[in-house]
Amino acid sequence: MSSFRCPSCGRPIGHSADTCPSCGADTRVIVAGTDDRVAAARGRGGRGGRGGRWVRTILILAAVAGFGAVFRLLGSSGAPEPALAPPSVPVSPASPAPLGAVQPMDLGAEHWKCPLGSPYAAFDPGHRYFPPNHPLFPSSDTRPSGCYETPQQAQAAGYGEALPPLGTEVVDGVYLVDTHAAGYGDDLDTECANAGLSLGFRVACPLRLPNAPAGGQPPGCGPGVGGTGDRPPCAFSHAFLFTYGGFAIPPGFHVLNPENPAHIVMSTHLAEDPNLDPDARYAIECVGAIPSGSVDLVLWYFRDTRTAQFLACRNGLPPFDRHIVLRWTIRGVVYQVAVEGFTQTSRDLAIAMAETVEFVGPPGWVEQASG
Repeated sequence: MSSFRCPSCGRPIGHSADTCPSCGADTRVIVAGTDDRVAAARGRGGRGGRGGRWVRTILILAAVAGFGAVFRLLGSSGAPEPALAPPSVPVSPASPAPLGAVQPMDLGAEHWKCPLGSPYAAFDPGHRYFPPNHPLFPSSDTRPSGCYETPQQAQAAGYGEALPPLGTEVVDGVYLVDTHAAGYGDDLDTECANAGLSLGFRVACPLRLPNAPAGGQPPGCGPGVGGTGDRPPCAFSHAFLFTYGGFAIPPGFHVLNPENPAHIVMSTHLAEDPNLDPDARYAIECVGAIPSGSVDLVLWYFRDTRTAQFLACRNGLPPFDRHIVLRWTIRGVVYQVAVEGFTQTSRDLAIAMAETVEFVGPPGWVEQASG
């Protein structure tokens, strides 16, 4: 008798069996074995034996199946039958999260959020993942397909990193967005210009800043930031002072003060100014700051280079205390950009923001300063 094998598990089966006794697979269309036992069986059965009839039966069934498929392709009104997985392979429903991902937390009312330990949210529409501080992070009413601990895990699962808005510079995972593209640049320009006109010199106004966290307020001078008496906001005594705290940060961002996890300061003042309150100098300069290197800034506004000094303010007063300060001078006017912390990321952020400031204030002051 010819030896036949199960098309699913490969075990030998009887010629009259409809199902495999080992795995339960349908054996009405089977594959003849090709080992020595099959050759011997073919020798005994010959071309006219039972094995030959089974082979012919298999060919006939295959031909009928082929004509049936052609008939369906040529316009049968019935829907084609769905392909079924082999019975030996269990068919399971689609997983709620991709391989290696964890489920997002259900906040109720159809809102979700990735857990702190897996903050990188992946979304099947577009097949992209978003860091938690991404400026275009989807709102909480969009359920992530999965949450990952690291970007590498999301990439291994087939997701690409979502692109930031146009005009954005990414510095060590922090998104420096164009203030005008973000929708608040015009208001900030006006506040800076008013402060510069009041002070009588051009001030450094930021054009790129870290994006605010989801639901956070955009940066700006605003009430209570420095406007007192007849001074507009951001004009502090006889100096320009802009502060911005709590911006969106990536996982692992180095900070020294957990209560204010991200903080920057920008200031402008005259190097020699008899109108400046002596006590105010402690607020706009870090007295006793330690020199910590220098860098050549490429100021986009001037299309020119200026040498700036790094100063470590380790034991100063607010708002510069515990900040790395980047300071440069143009024709007797002192400019400073400071970022909390003393890491390379703090330095990189200070350089990136300093190089993209614009100088606003009295007409004609730029030409004099840049000459």
